[in-house]
Amino acid sequence: MLPPSPIPASVVVLTRFGGAEVFLVQRSPALRFLPGFWAFPGGSVDPVDRRGAVKEPLALARSAARELFEETGVAVPGLAPGGAREALRRELLAAEPRSERWASLPEDVAWFDAWQPFAEVVTPRFSLRRFRANFFHLELPAGEEPAIVAGELVDGRWVDPAGELARWSRGDLLLAPPALYLLRRMVGRSLGEALELATRSTRAIAEGREVQQAEHAPGVIAIPLATETLPPATTTNAYLLGIERFYVVDPATREPSEQALLFAELEARLARGHRLEGVLVTHHHPDHTGAVEATAQRFGCAVLAHAETFRRTTFEGVERRALVGGERLELGLAPGGAPWTLEVLHTPGHAPGHLAFVESHARSAIVGDLVSTLSTIVIDPEDGDLAQYLESITRVRDHGIGTLFPAHGMPAPAGTALLTRYLDHRRAREAQLVAALSDEPRTAAELVPLVYSDTDRRMWPLAERSLLSGLRKLASEQRAHAAATPDGRTAWRRSHP
Repeated sequence: MLPPSPIPASVVVLTRFGGAEVFLVQRSPALRFLPGFWAFPGGSVDPVDRRGAVKEPLALARSAARELFEETGVAVPGLAPGGAREALRRELLAAEPRSERWASLPEDVAWFDAWQPFAEVVTPRFSLRRFRANFFHLELPAGEEPAIVAGELVDGRWVDPAGELARWSRGDLLLAPPALYLLRRMVGRSLGEALELATRSTRAIAEGREVQQAEHAPGVIAIPLATETLPPATTTNAYLLGIERFYVVDPATREPSEQALLFAELEARLARGHRLEGVLVTHHHPDHTGAVEATAQRFGCAVLAHAETFRRTTFEGVERRALVGGERLELGLAPGGAPWTLEVLHTPGHAPGHLAFVESHARSAIVGDLVSTLSTIVIDPEDGDLAQYLESITRVRDHGIGTLFPAHGMPAPAGTALLTRYLDHRRAREAQLVAALSDEPRTAAELVPLVYSDTDRRMWPLAERSLLSGLRKLASEQRAHAAATPDGRTAWRRSHP
């Protein structure tokens, strides 16, 4: 399965006082993409931006002007003269249809006079909803001042880069990775230097010379790398945990070119004086272990995993260290100077040796395949146990976590809420399975259409594996009974007290 095609979008870095301050907006917690994050104004290109079959650069500039005006009320010169301003903004903020007033704006609006694009950023491959965001810089035009209308956005403010980074480091707010990246480069540099750095870096990523990464919490960097995993995922997130002392979690790709990008990033960290403490493995499945051996051998560090994981893998030529639940690993000092540790949680169910890790500074939880933000997790009856899995989710949910970082998909800032939704979904699916059972024996394949009628038929073979795990759980609770059919298959029916 190929990654989804990125949606064209425009983003505006709005500054004042020559770049001393930048305007950020807070996205609504109800949004699916980056909920609750502080980011730059922007959004996807709309058909109205392409009126007249214009070339892409003009469509992107129109989109940037429209999104900035919708979200902040700031207009480029000539966009909304006189009393038309408020009416135009109200129409743009209305859901549908798109503003006829916008579509009829004159073609001589100064789309390019005030700004120029400086970078293009594509959403990392861990997301099913991806954008090809073109970044524009605009110094606040004279007489303009941003004002947020509640809706998709809930707040907006001018910030100085150093102060906002300090708040983020303390865990006081969520910053979208592009905003975090640019704010860091604005500290101690001119605005022109910061934009030029962004231009060079994004070009290197697009050309495959640098690895794309995303940092959603202090000291937790996600690097999505291609793996042979289950759809809809196409990648597994490797995580770099810590700063001066750090671990790499689940280096999983088998692709030499992808490994080279990961290794280059690790070597860059080491060149800055950071120390790689070891390779952490969440569990033994191939889409989590493809580069574990190569990483440990190249950097001369130990592999740390649960004993059950080591029983199911053959990491050769490396030091092994078995981890147990409750153990704590040292990460040195957290941002702010407090002691920083990584707590090991044994979370069996998806796999017998499955581990999750919770860092002590922001309570970020790296959870492997405990959950995914792309789809539900398959519990295969060969090495999974649904009852254990549900118990593990419950235990992590009650552990007091912040942002949840899965192996597949984007991070979830409300980690506890996501785990609760997972439990609710599993309970609802079990109720469907119980309702599908009757006194008439049915095979698992015959039960799948009854229980997974809401699932793409192409996914039914995987659904059957999870359904078998559910049937085994019900059998252990004496709520289902298995019996052999005359042709040697296994059929299931409900159990009676």
